[in-house]
Amino acid sequence: MPNIIKIKEEANRLYYDYKMPIVCGNTNYVIKFDFGEDWADVTTKTAVFEVAGKKIYCEFTGDTLNMPAMPNAYTCKLTLLCSIGDDEAYQTETLPLFLSQSDLGMEVETMDPFKGYYTSLLNSIKKCESGEITVQSATTAGTANYATTAGNATTAGTANYATTAGSATTAGTATFATTAGTSQTQVSLSGDESISGQKNFTGLLKKNNEVVPNVKQVSNENLLLNGDFSVNQRNETSYSGENVYSVDRWKLGNELATATENSDGSWSFGISDATSAGEREIVMQTVENYKTLLGEKVTASISYSLTSEDVAGQVKLSIYDGVSSTGVTLSATNTSAVVSHTISSSATKLSVILHTTSTGKNCMVKINWCKLEVGENATLFVPRHPAEELWLCQRYYQNLKLEGQTGTILLTSTFLPVIILNNCMRTTPTMTMVKDPIILGNGVNYTVNASYFSKINYNLVQIALQIYRETAEDPVLPIWDLCVLRNGNMTLDAEIY
Repeated sequence: MPNIIKIKEEANRLYYDYKMPIVCGNTNYVIKFDFGEDWADVTTKTAVFEVAGKKIYCEFTGDTLNMPAMPNAYTCKLTLLCSIGDDEAYQTETLPLFLSQSDLGMEVETMDPFKGYYTSLLNSIKKCESGEITVQSATTAGTANYATTAGNATTAGTANYATTAGSATTAGTATFATTAGTSQTQVSLSGDESISGQKNFTGLLKKNNEVVPNVKQVSNENLLLNGDFSVNQRNETSYSGENVYSVDRWKLGNELATATENSDGSWSFGISDATSAGEREIVMQTVENYKTLLGEKVTASISYSLTSEDVAGQVKLSIYDGVSSTGVTLSATNTSAVVSHTISSSATKLSVILHTTSTGKNCMVKINWCKLEVGENATLFVPRHPAEELWLCQRYYQNLKLEGQTGTILLTSTFLPVIILNNCMRTTPTMTMVKDPIILGNGVNYTVNASYFSKINYNLVQIALQIYRETAEDPVLPIWDLCVLRNGNMTLDAEIY
């Protein structure tokens, strides 16, 4: 039976049900479209899959489409096309689909962030056959029997690790939660221990209060973008102010909030110069497609360190859905925190927020990474490929260099170039000319004034540039004369405010 991939179309935009992973070399997938009113009556449509610079055209009718296999790919772009009569056509915004190469037998060494991790993990599991330690299932309620080497006594709830016959050591203690007739369900490890023999574990393994994933629970998709702060298109090393976006996708929430880049690439966020204690939003990220998650449980996790123990108890990590929130207070004794929240069926947003508590005043938190995922467990943080992370962030903000774009003079003394953006944007952006460009025409540099902007499409903008001659001897550029833009800069903002 084929796997169903659900994609919704609304106002020429596509929304992807990301819960279904797509194996790129598999053709056993059917896309089920949910069309809005503009597309509902269209009979014949064309799906365009763009993979590695090549396009695959699939014509179909109705609302289902057999998805073609796309080997050796990590991402795929999907666009829908159709024509209405001879003069009108529809085209949706391009939707990225993220593919998996699992079960294909391929080696992708450069993309493996876990190189060496699995080898070490499997070697540890293989030692289970050595017989150094044998853990037996609980036979009676609350009692676990631990088989060790000859001459070692055992006690319920404590595992003694024998090094030679007749002796027991206490380095490291393994605590096994048991129920009557049931094998161990949770293990906490500290110090230097090895696990051997045959045993079954479910749930999470924890070592030194850090989450260590088991084989079946490696990592879920991060719903947050730029979770490790690797993209910084605004190119500043510090930010401050209320409702101000800082490093990509992270918005400061209070007029006293600050963000500062550290030498190791992490960022520190906090409240400075607060004269009184109180709850204040420090920094947050809002998820765009939260409506696909109504009723779901999500979990936020964070890797952090506090600037001093005085900050302990003053900062919380919370998940807020516009109706209610759930939070956890950051502790000076830990380096990570986890909080889960069930999204309301009437939610109006989904945000992960770092904020002060009622006792919060001046505080600063160094954050290594932050993650939001579907489910009640916090799994391993895996950074995206830098190119993919930048591409996703450019949907919300772009720093556009006006250098080398060409066009013709369409009106007297006015240059109207159409510029293709680096990426389709979430909505009509707010465009700001940071630095007026120079127009090169007839071998002469002309100064300009950006008089207005006009949005054409999500990935095209048109700029009207009024041309000025520096001297009366400079020729007037005639209509249809070819010109080139030089040394200009413009920003495009489509962030969620």
